[in-house]
Amino acid sequence: KQNYHYQNTTIQITHIHCIQAIKAEEIKSTKLKGAETMLLLYLGFNPEGLTNTELVECSKMDKAAVSRSLADLAKGKFIRFEYRNGKSRYGAHAVLTTTGKEVTEHIVERIGKVLTKALGHLSTEEKKFFVANMATVASAMLEIVE
Repeated sequence: KQNYHYQNTTIQITHIHCIQAIKAEEIKSTKLKGAETMLLLYLGFNPEGLTNTELVECSKMDKAAVSRSLADLAKGKFIRFEYRNGKSRYGAHAVLTTTGKEVTEHIVERIGKVLTKALGHLSTEEKKFFVANMATVASAMLEIVE
């Protein structure tokens, strides 16, 4: 019985992973890569900007991938760098540009529509419970793999 529970949980998590399909669709329309899309989402949730180190920590991507992706996003005018410690790139904050904000808002809107539809049958209390438990499970899983 416990084995069935774990198998079922794994399948359900895989189904939730379908948000990747939404990102893939957005990637096609913007010509962005998956890593770049994720970084835009993190920056969208942090309007004051994030440093390379902060993005590595929250995205769980390696440092080189974050640096490459940020360079590509800057070249595409999706982000700009704010140098708060002089002109050194070290400690610079990546911040969304107007274009970056528009693209990010579109992605968040699409994900929001899917989640609203997927969770539409739940009561407000059940939605809060679901979100709280997903956060707990996700946090525990991240601790395990780190």
